[in-house]
Amino acid sequence: MNVARAVGPAIGGVVVAAVGAEAVFALNAVTFLGVLGVLWRWRRPVHDKVLGAEHLRSAIRAGVRYLSAAPRLRAILVRTLGFVVFASALWALLPIVARSQLGLGSGGYGLLLGAVGIGAIAGAGLLPSLRARFSGDGILGGAALLYAAACIVTGFVHVAPLVGVALVGAGVAWISAVGTLNGSTQRALPGWVRSRGMALYLLVFQGGQALGAFLWGLVIQHADVRIAFGAVAAGLTASLVLALRWPLRRARSFDTSPAPYPEPELRLDPPREAGPVLVTVRYRVPDSAQEDFRATMRVVGRARRRSGAERWGLFRDGDDPDVFLETFIVPTWEEHLRQHLERPTATDREFMAAARALQDGDGEVEVHHLFSAYGR
Repeated sequence: MNVARAVGPAIGGVVVAAVGAEAVFALNAVTFLGVLGVLWRWRRPVHDKVLGAEHLRSAIRAGVRYLSAAPRLRAILVRTLGFVVFASALWALLPIVARSQLGLGSGGYGLLLGAVGIGAIAGAGLLPSLRARFSGDGILGGAALLYAAACIVTGFVHVAPLVGVALVGAGVAWISAVGTLNGSTQRALPGWVRSRGMALYLLVFQGGQALGAFLWGLVIQHADVRIAFGAVAAGLTASLVLALRWPLRRARSFDTSPAPYPEPELRLDPPREAGPVLVTVRYRVPDSAQEDFRATMRVVGRARRRSGAERWGLFRDGDDPDVFLETFIVPTWEEHLRQHLERPTATDREFMAAARALQDGDGEVEVHHLFSAYGR
């Protein structure tokens, strides 16, 4: 997909130079017949959920709750925006560079885009070996610096072949950065929320491109190309600082494979829409382990919120200081069932097991499910 994003405009530029702009739009329209044919013939395997499909509104709310409690995903989105807003300047301003600075027509512009496409294809071939040797932050940082250097050459050099060479480097940097961000997002999301998370990532990515193109268009109205590309290079270099606060990969890796719990057994048989539901979990923790317990429960709280809890808290008993009570509220009984049967990951269960292991005794906890006495 990312290679096509770079190669497609190059093909379009060549067609414009050869037969005109009308042919580009006609050819583009025809290609969608191929897309429709693939969709018509595609027999995608259906993965049935235990509880069936989610309602649209509740699914959107669940996705928003996941984002609010997923610092790793927020870090990826921040880094995506930090790169794309500046990197979009090259795509937005390259027509001006081709015509005003290099004196090229549509054919020359197509060749410049072709140089980016060549770099993208080369970068796609290099990316697996780069991933084997460097971290995601290392690849994204190197890509930002290479892209910044390409922008400096594009903005300040008036020799078309040299600009073409720089644009090959820009293509390598583009595919390296976008492929790293895309892959990091995929790995950070468990299966149950992956579609929603990827939709949000694409919204930030493409929205950042649109915002960046608009902003750099405003800049070029009041300054020349050199100032614009100098600011882009400075911004891309400065974006490396974001890795200190929002690294792509945390010190600990996460296993997002599903690890469901058994369904809760109740005397009451509540309907799925019953709620809100207050869940309480009672722990008895010796004084020597309470500091570690509180630290572990912070992570458990994020896991509860990611999987559906609207509120979460941990309380200590004033009469029995070794007793802690975890409480969280889910909007409906169906949401809590999804917390048990569809949304837990292996890492979430690992943290919860670590919290239980800090207790006195055999690690068993006392769990209660309380339903609102007045309904919704």
